[in-house]
Amino acid sequence: AGSEDLGGGLKANFRLAQRFSPESGLNDGTNANRPTFQGESTLGLSGEFGSVKLGRALTALQASVNSTDPWGTLQQGSTALLVKGYATDIDNVAAPAASGSGAARTDGIFYTSPSFSGFTASVTLGLKESQSSGAVVIGAKNLTSFWLSYAAGPIMVGGGTEQNRTGDRVTAVLGTYDFGVAKVGAGYGVVNPIAVGARSEEHTSEL
Repeated sequence: AGSEDLGGGLKANFRLAQRFSPESGLNDGTNANRPTFQGESTLGLSGEFGSVKLGRALTALQASVNSTDPWGTLQQGSTALLVKGYATDIDNVAAPAASGSGAARTDGIFYTSPSFSGFTASVTLGLKESQSSGAVVIGAKNLTSFWLSYAAGPIMVGGGTEQNRTGDRVTAVLGTYDFGVAKVGAGYGVVNPIAVGARSEEHTSEL
């Protein structure tokens, strides 16, 4: 990761986050077809207007949900995994919908606003794609993700919604309170997976 001051409060930023297996020297998750720089690969600008970046990263909703997880969204102890039945890219074998670990990074345009009296908004747009995997066709819709949060003192609350390229939608709200010696929080999410018909699943988490 790096940043270059362009003057006038404007900065150019980049991030290339790679993971590898020390046992084999190969990409971590090679058998699951994870890409090079699977952590994040983005290039963008930041300034008084907020920040915008292009490339591959977590969506507005996912990045916000994950940031509240004290375990960094590791499945072994995570409280912030997305609702089972939802995945950003439905054919991403590294994070299949069935596992409930659908916080896969995706290609898109990512914008985060500056803070206005504690309020911050984030938006992600992932354009349609034409790839297909088996019977699943990717590209029916644009991916859209929205998140609005408020943070002041020990309180943080946020909520948002996201639709993937196949039309599945997930909505989540969460909040945390920092007591100084400990932080507590809770979240609630609902997913409506269009791909499997009129069915919804709910998920709650507390820490």
